[in-house]
Amino acid sequence: MKKIIATIVVTFFCQFYSILSHAAENKQEIKIGAFSDHGFNESQNRWTAIINLLNLRLPDYHFSLYSIKQNKMRQAIVDKEIPFVFINPGESIRVGKINTLSWLATLISPLSEGTTQSIASAVWVHNDSPFHSMNDLYKQKIASVSHFAFGGYLAYAREVKDYDYDSEYFQNVIFTGYPHKDAISQLINNKADAVIIPTCFMEEYTKLNNIDINEFRLINDKTPPNFQCKVSSRLYPNWSFAMLDHADRVLAKKIVSILFSIEPQSLEAKSAKSLGWSVPEAQIELDSLFYDLGMHPQAQTLSETITNHVLKYQNIAWTIFLLFLVLPSYHIYLTIKFRNTQNQKQKLQHTLQLSQKRALIGKLGGNLAHEMNQPLGAMRLYAESGIAIKENDNEFYEGILSKILVQLERTENVINRYRTMLKLAPPDRTTFIFDDLLLSTIEMIDWYVLKKNININVKIHTKSIVFSGDKTAIQQVLINIITNAIDATYQEKGNEINISLEKSDDTMILVIHDTGTGFTKNESTLFEPFHTSKKDDGGLGLGLSICQDIISTHKGTIRLKNDTSKGAIVTITLPLIG
Repeated sequence: MKKIIATIVVTFFCQFYSILSHAAENKQEIKIGAFSDHGFNESQNRWTAIINLLNLRLPDYHFSLYSIKQNKMRQAIVDKEIPFVFINPGESIRVGKINTLSWLATLISPLSEGTTQSIASAVWVHNDSPFHSMNDLYKQKIASVSHFAFGGYLAYAREVKDYDYDSEYFQNVIFTGYPHKDAISQLINNKADAVIIPTCFMEEYTKLNNIDINEFRLINDKTPPNFQCKVSSRLYPNWSFAMLDHADRVLAKKIVSILFSIEPQSLEAKSAKSLGWSVPEAQIELDSLFYDLGMHPQAQTLSETITNHVLKYQNIAWTIFLLFLVLPSYHIYLTIKFRNTQNQKQKLQHTLQLSQKRALIGKLGGNLAHEMNQPLGAMRLYAESGIAIKENDNEFYEGILSKILVQLERTENVINRYRTMLKLAPPDRTTFIFDDLLLSTIEMIDWYVLKKNININVKIHTKSIVFSGDKTAIQQVLINIITNAIDATYQEKGNEINISLEKSDDTMILVIHDTGTGFTKNESTLFEPFHTSKKDDGGLGLGLSICQDIISTHKGTIRLKNDTSKGAIVTITLPLIG
């Protein structure tokens, strides 16, 4: 009989267990994350009672607690391992960068008889420390768990920034990593001058370890009235229960309803160090903290801001860019064009002045030729009459009169040439021996050579050079060039002029090399009309200009240059054909 009863009992329990197992297999698994900034055990102790309540109230689901450290929290969210999370406000702002996070409820702290604003920093030093203010801690050794610890380093860092301290304030900060007791150990062991921890943590630590709280002193006391823990910064919202964007909204509503029903004196409330849950707090103050510290996930860097504005206003940006590119180029173009216009204007003015002078010379030349022909004609008549009479048969007077006739004939030829030039008529070409013309020209001015005491050395390398051209004009060129050489040599107290004549193929080359002062202007200037270096002889400066015109008419060239040692060299090249 006993065996039968035992068999029935065993069978009943097996079937009951099978039913329970089957029911558990049909439940939906819901993993709720919990940010374990104080360590795994503290996180489990704080939130397990609430997880058990959810399993009891919502039997169709199986809730489990997943305590996560900071470095793994974000990866769990990216992998969508957790649809809901218990999280402190600072971490919720950072998580919001990688996933949409919605606060569903805020934990009510037992401080100040119940408040949702309870997270802050507390800065502690030894009671006998020489540091008494925020300013005293500038560049001192300060311990904290992390650069990202919200209820510690960040909250106090905002206070420091509000007082306009520079970045060197935390130059010697010591980050120990979690848990916070490691940062406190730095202060107790005198490895740090101060420690930044969450509010209430020093009170809990000293009570747990039987340490007199009066051994430590608070810096920058901002404790509100009736607040049981010391505070060094402004207060921020307490921990929150939040959902991620992939969470079931219907389930979220059920969970929030259960959280709001938790009584202040319940196990769930006491385990969570709270008086229950309230509606979610606003995030404005949290956003301000992260923006002030330049750490907000949605804050753009300067380069990102510029890039976004350029993309947004790219039409304006391109217009500004083109203006900066085109306007300077256009300015340069206008400057160059203006300078070219000014240069052309100056050249035109110069050409106009030359034309006016040439027109005046033409008019004067015509009148001069007309007026000179009358006295020259009379002089010719007297000279011819004197030769015809030949009183006393005086050969001396006959020679003088003959030379007068030669010069008169030359003068008439020059006047006739000027008349031809003024009428723009073609020159009167004849064929003559060029070397004979050269020697006769030198003989013609021998009186001037003797007067200046100059030696003229003539070397004719090719004799009897036949040339076809305007003999009078060519002789005028020779006289002008040679007399200029005499004047320059005499002025420099030299006494020698070398003249060479040679033929090369179908070209004749005449070189006149003096030992005078040389040219003081460049070649292009010397050939300009009305340019003269003889300030006191009353010359018009037409000599070289006329010489160049004559040589050009004969399709030749005339080149001027200074000798490297002394004097000047004039080279005339004339074609023998054409």
